[in-house]
Amino acid sequence: MTDKANILDPLKIIKKSSEFAMNFISIFYILLICAFSVSADYGCSYFGSNNAECNGNCQKLFECNWGRCEGTFHQYCACKNKDNSEC
Repeated sequence: MTDKANILDPLKIIKKSSEFAMNFISIFYILLICAFSVSADYGCSYFGSNNAECNGNCQKLFECNWGRCEGTFHQYCACKNKDNSEC
């Protein structure tokens, strides 16, 4: 076989494709596990935000008036005073 024929060998292409797919899936699962293991910011996280928990933590831990999840994905707990200033 010539070098060109080796490059276009369907079995090699399928093998390389499946190796790529398995590597991609492995990396995806690792990233997913890491994302879920990241601790939530006082009730707010990328995968689910709880404004009530954020509010309670702001009042109890930081003696603020209120709090809510903010950010593009509501991943940060922002604590505020009565006048809406940062606490």
